[in-house]
Amino acid sequence: MKLEISLKRRGLRLKETLELQAGRGMVVLGAGREDNTTLLRAIAGFEPARLRIDDHGAPRPPKRHFALCAAEPQLVSHMSVERNLRLFAAEHPDNAWNNLLRLLGLEPLLESRPHQLNPLQAHSVVLARAVLNQPKLLLIDEPNLEGRDRERYIDRLVTLLPGLPFPVISATGRVGDAARLGGQWLYLTGGEARAQGEATELLLREDLPLLDDAGAAFRLPVVVASHDSRQRRSHLDFRGGRLRVPLCRCKVGRKTTAAIPLAGAGFSTSPPLPESGLSGITVSVTALHPRSSGKVLVELEADGTRLWLQLDERTVDHKRIEPGKQGFAIYPTASIAAD
Repeated sequence: MKLEISLKRRGLRLKETLELQAGRGMVVLGAGREDNTTLLRAIAGFEPARLRIDDHGAPRPPKRHFALCAAEPQLVSHMSVERNLRLFAAEHPDNAWNNLLRLLGLEPLLESRPHQLNPLQAHSVVLARAVLNQPKLLLIDEPNLEGRDRERYIDRLVTLLPGLPFPVISATGRVGDAARLGGQWLYLTGGEARAQGEATELLLREDLPLLDDAGAAFRLPVVVASHDSRQRRSHLDFRGGRLRVPLCRCKVGRKTTAAIPLAGAGFSTSPPLPESGLSGITVSVTALHPRSSGKVLVELEADGTRLWLQLDERTVDHKRIEPGKQGFAIYPTASIAAD
């Protein structure tokens, strides 16, 4: 789907063309929650904007048939969870319905009313209802969730996204969340679209302060190699090494994508101890990219695969990190990202 949008509304001014694919995520990344929300509402048809879909004028809502999951869950209060889900549901095989309920943790909640749900459950019901509606495009505003609830919601969305038969645009103000939700980003700041492109390309741009975010991460294609239920870890292989991530539900052999945070990563001349649970990758330093913030983006190679570290200038000087130096990239955390 090619989506062209021209918008001047509530301080937001942009004219962009978005190339969207089924089962793939595009992320609207911006610190201003109001700008993100305005853009998604405009695409959905709730704010004035000029919109073209595949070179044709966009039909009016509801014929546009886009679904929007708002920042606050909106459910019919007097209906059960099941009735809320079936309210706009398209025809689905029973196995597809059951798989979705299981994935989103809704099976035991079908008879519950909205006031009986916690915030994560309510947002999951809204997400399930949107998916069951089989829209042409799914829009997901940043949910008002924090801590573990937020992480679990993103986990569920990341697992769900690759199998969807329609594209998804999600909004967030956090770079770490964006790294998991989509490889294509639209970066908003100051009421304008500053950049659009692959996440890794935008992270490298000196004029975009994305690396200053504590959650900055890069994406890496991987294959699920094995699961260790005792240590609650999954192993992800790529050409050049292996990552250890929290236990996931992905099938062994599945090709997927990992999001690797830059914060907290390090460089060492010796590998981490096996019992540490850290991912240590044998690497060679290929280039250094100094940043104005006093950080250095270290470009690495692991058997032909490009990796990254973000280190303080003092650390780079102290460890004498320079092109050609051999060692180990230490990644304390990583997670499955949307394909």
